[in-house]
Order: sequence, then structure tokens, then C-alpha cells
Amino acid sequence: MTTAASLDPARLLPVSIGFDDLDTPSDVIDALILSAFADGRQPYARSVRLEQVRPGACLTPPGAQTLRVALNGRQARLMAGDDWTARTVLWHNGTAEVTVTAATDEVAEVVIGQIVADAAVEQSDCDGRVTIGFWHHSDRRGPCRSARVVSAEPWSVIRGNYPGATAAAMDPAAIRPGRCLAQIEVGHFPAAEAAAWLDRPSRRHSRDDAG
Repeated sequence: MTTAASLDPARLLPVSIGFDDLDTPSDVIDALILSAFADGRQPYARSVRLEQVRPGACLTPPGAQTLRVALNGRQARLMAGDDWTARTVLWHNGTAEVTVTAATDEVAEVVIGQIVADAAVEQSDCDGRVTIGFWHHSDRRGPCRSARVVSAEPWSVIRGNYPGATAAAMDPAAIRPGRCLAQIEVGHFPAAEAAAWLDRPSRRHSRDDAG
């Protein structure tokens, strides 16, 4: 009789993990969180990323047994409980990542909810701060995004820093739904070159209208 267990491809190939002298204790934790998921004992997994963790947040669910802790530029923790395993990683910039594997999806949902409950920083639209994402390439993980919470002056204060045509094009009233199709790229430019770069869309728009 064919069962769900007999159809699991994990039974066809042995699961093995290799380490070398380039690996860190955090890398070991990254591998161990996959073991129960890979061999089928905990076939359900959930992950969540927190852009800014509240200072003092423990990121630990009730009844968790801590199995591994590694501190090397980030804090990685491996925990386990009844039918679940969890890995939390907290970076020095306040960003965190949580992964839970479990015997059922319901258990995974409950545990990850307990870990992240009240952990994220609540931001107000009126506190003068915004979250900005920065992308970089990691040799091990590929493209990675980290976030920073920075102070931001309102548009009415900084509008005078831009040339007239650029400021008019960037006015909130001028940006209609469906027209904002570009991303803002941050680079190292002299002020004059940066202003010219920002002014290009408005100059191109004016040229198209004239043509």
C-alpha cells in the first residue's frame, strides 16, 4: 500500500550536510533548522522577516528549549518544542528573521506567531521617521535586503533643495497612480550631477510634450 511517507523523496536520497573551515557557528544553526524538514519529520515550514525589532524583544515562544546560540556579528538561536523547531536570527541593525518547521502547519503558524508577537517596532506616520530598504549581494544567500529607520523631513521642508522642474514633478499632487514606474537609486554623485540625474524625467517629459 502506498502511503504519503513512502512517496516522500527524502526517503530516496540520504540527507547530508558538510562543513569546512569557512563555516561559522551561525552557519551550523542555519543547517540544523533544515534537518527535520528535510527528512520529513516536520514537513511544514514558515518564515517571516522583521524589518525592525523592538529593543528587549526575546523572540522566544513559551516552553522553548534552547539548543544552540551563536554570536558572530548576528545572534542566531536554535530552539525546539513539541513537534516543532525554530531558528531566530537577529542582526545588529535590528532586523530579524524567524523560521519554524513543524509536524503540522497549524503548529508552525502558532509557534511563529508566538515568536513575533509584539516584537516589531510600531511606527507612527507622524513621528518623522521612515523605513528605507537597502539591498546587497551575499555570497552565501544571494540578494539580501536590510532596513534602516531614518529621520525624514516633510516634503514641504526639503522641496527647496530641488530645481523647480524636478520639484514640480515630484510634488505629491503631480504623482498620479500608474505614473510612478521607477525606483529611486542611491549612488555616490556630486550634488550637481545628482540634481541633473533627478531632473532627467521632467526634462524628458517636457521634450516629449514639445515634440
